[in-house]
Amino acid sequence: QIILWIRSTYPGMNIYWRLPTAMHIHRVQCFLASLVDACYQRTKYESRTRAKYLYDGQKALMQDMNVSSLDFFEATHLSAHHTVVNDGQHFSHEFNQYLMNHFYPSSEKK
Repeated sequence: QIILWIRSTYPGMNIYWRLPTAMHIHRVQCFLASLVDACYQRTKYESRTRAKYLYDGQKALMQDMNVSSLDFFEATHLSAHHTVVNDGQHFSHEFNQYLMNHFYPSSEKK
């Protein structure tokens, strides 16, 4: 529905959807967290299978809706070491910038 709302509110605007990235539950060390139970609650549904399911569904939907996608799933699958410390889901700002610059370079020369 958000895509339909954006299209009706801002006709002619280009929409780019950032697809989900891979998750790396092995990077989370809840036994080191100050709130161990909260850490387990936050991460209990993180898995590669769930991330891939979400990725496949969003990718198919965006293709059906003719929306351009920013697709980093495979690159992030191989990049666990770039996740934020003790976080299996979020990648560092520097790595996100690297992905954007590598896969979608700016036309401007720096």
